Amino acid sequence: MIIVMNEDQREAIRKSNQRRAYNCHKCGSPGIREVDGAEVGGLMGIKYKLCDSCGDARPVVTRQKKERLS
Repeated sequence: MIIVMNEDQREAIRKSNQRRAYNCHKCGSPGIREVDGAEVGGLMGIKYKLCDSCGDARPVVTRQKKERLS
C-alpha cells in the first residue's frame, strides 16, 4: 500500500515531531530542562531531561554510529 502525501501533510508531521521532542513523555507538559545527573540522583556528569511539573527524569543519550564492514 502506497501512501501519497502532499507537502502540507509532511510539514504538519515535521512540526508535530519537533513539538514532541520538547514535551514531557509522561505528562505532556512543555516545561523540560536539562540538568546534571547529580541534581536528580543519577550519574554525575550525564545530562538528564527533567520535567518541572511531574518530576520525570530521563537521561539524554545518543546512538552510536554503526560500524561498517569492510
